[in-house]
Amino acid sequence: MPYCEKCGSKIRESASFCPSCGAKIPDEINGNNGCVTDESIYQDDESGVVFKYNSASIGGIIVACGTLAVSVSTIITQGNASQHKFWDPSDGTYITPGYNPGSITFFVILAILALIILVVSIKKLRIKCKYVECPYCQKTTVIPCDAQSCDCDVCGQKILITNGKPERFHYKEKE
Repeated sequence: MPYCEKCGSKIRESASFCPSCGAKIPDEINGNNGCVTDESIYQDDESGVVFKYNSASIGGIIVACGTLAVSVSTIITQGNASQHKFWDPSDGTYITPGYNPGSITFFVILAILALIILVVSIKKLRIKCKYVECPYCQKTTVIPCDAQSCDCDVCGQKILITNGKPERFHYKEKE
């Protein structure tokens, strides 16, 4: 098993970056020719920007797709039911069994909301992040670029971001 040239930590042979310090592993060590092996992070070599995948967005995409599928299926079923009209001699009107205009309206609105959720979830799927040193454990962690605070991926402590620099998070006690 190879070791990181920067911090000396053990690394997987297929790793592109050190899990402890975030240093890029040269291709001759990992031999993966720049392929991304970690499914949760991707780093652009030129700019040093890291993208993390937002699990809430993935859930939103799954729920929105399921809701959209059910809505479209119901709208099609109701549309087909509206084509079958029968004369009711007792009322002197046409009846359409299984057709409910309120149901179509509801599922059209639901489909529109599912599309909105799908678009928003796709836009928030990747979060732009950067590597910083945790002020608690002094290990490299990944924080969102526009965050004011976040948790360290290594030790789990709350990190406060002030002017782009990580600091210890201190709660103000009530007097």
